[in-house]
Amino acid sequence: MVLDSERRGLVRSDGAAGQVVLPEEHKSAILETVEGYESFRRYRKKSGLEQAGITCGVGHVLLLCGASGTSKAMTVNAVAHDLKKRVLLVDFPSLQISIVTDANLRDLFHEADMSNAVLFFDEWENIFLQHDGGATGY
Repeated sequence: MVLDSERRGLVRSDGAAGQVVLPEEHKSAILETVEGYESFRRYRKKSGLEQAGITCGVGHVLLLCGASGTSKAMTVNAVAHDLKKRVLLVDFPSLQISIVTDANLRDLFHEADMSNAVLFFDEWENIFLQHDGGATGY
């Protein structure tokens, strides 16, 4: 799989998470998660986990789901803005591939890390259907 710049985009984010229009409980959960990540990073540094070379569990995952037009992309951009990062958008249908391997995903995470970006997998529902081999999902 070739993941060239035509099939993914690295963009600057704009707009803070507090500006996203969502139900208050959803917005609060997202803001708490973003703030919690910064606390986690400070703890890793203070406790010496980074210096010890412990690399597992250093990422942060948010799963956003909903129909088209429900502010998922806007939310990702706002979270990236609050974290002072860019957004690396990976749109599965535009990749035109049939199989995603661990190596391909590892490359994407590496690129996001090197680019100081939030990795945003958009329109990836089909990858979960393929993983299970049926229409029941992952």
